[in-house]
Amino acid sequence: MLINTFGVVVGTAACNAHCPYCVSRQTGPVRSPGKQVLTRHRNWQAALKLAATAGTTTLLITGKGEPTLYPDDITHFLKAAESSSLAIKELQTNGLAIGDAIHAEQKPPPRMLEFLPTWVRNHGLNTVAISVVGVHDGQNARIFRRDYPPLADTVRYLRQLQLTVRLSVSLLKGYVDSPDKLDEVIEWAREHDVLQVTARAIRSAWSSNDDKASLFVRDHALTKAQERRITEHVDSPYKLRFSHGATLYSHRGRNICLTDCLTTPTEPDHIRTLIYHATNGQLDYDWYEGATLLSGVPIS
Repeated sequence: MLINTFGVVVGTAACNAHCPYCVSRQTGPVRSPGKQVLTRHRNWQAALKLAATAGTTTLLITGKGEPTLYPDDITHFLKAAESSSLAIKELQTNGLAIGDAIHAEQKPPPRMLEFLPTWVRNHGLNTVAISVVGVHDGQNARIFRRDYPPLADTVRYLRQLQLTVRLSVSLLKGYVDSPDKLDEVIEWAREHDVLQVTARAIRSAWSSNDDKASLFVRDHALTKAQERRITEHVDSPYKLRFSHGATLYSHRGRNICLTDCLTTPTEPDHIRTLIYHATNGQLDYDWYEGATLLSGVPIS
């Protein structure tokens, strides 16, 4: 069995954005209703051992909500994974808390400006993936939050910390929905020293738990023809295919990954993400109910 990523789900379903297509709301119940952190649960050590024997390279700090709302938990798990063989340690975020901290005029400065340098210097964080729907602040404001902080400033701050930055672009109609608009994102990435861009067409989960989000996806998802044009545009001999269906391309001097927001395995016995739920220790191999490897501690 091969596992690409070891994902740690921190915090609760709380989020500081209101994305209308939210995959998290569609994909099963939130198994993290509290803030208790269970790295001492026996499943944590079992998960690390499983990742070590399954060729896993990446620790992904993520959430059913927004993980940066729980910075102490992020610190906790980065420290807990320090002795592991996981080389890439990545934080998945909408970037709002980081952007807000940069522009805050309060004294002392927000704690986020203390956490991030500490995560980098002391605990091995080396990658931050920022979820966006484009590179224009007005576009992101319509989807994430009306007072969206300038993306360029957020990226500049993270690069000053020598972090690798990835733009995780959700593809939807009226935003990034064509080769030209994707190239606009790639050119922006070049100008702002972002080496990696991931593009995902929005999807509705197979058995969605949020009808409103599913309806938004129905009305705003790219057509198969639009997706095909984008794929054909970035296709080149310089590419790497992953077992979960994603393909990594070299395009216009950037690292471009075309993937899916939902798991689409193409090889048997391959797991895209081993999922550890921080507050109860449950270990899953996918986001849907019934994909449990090890049971967690019941939460009252």
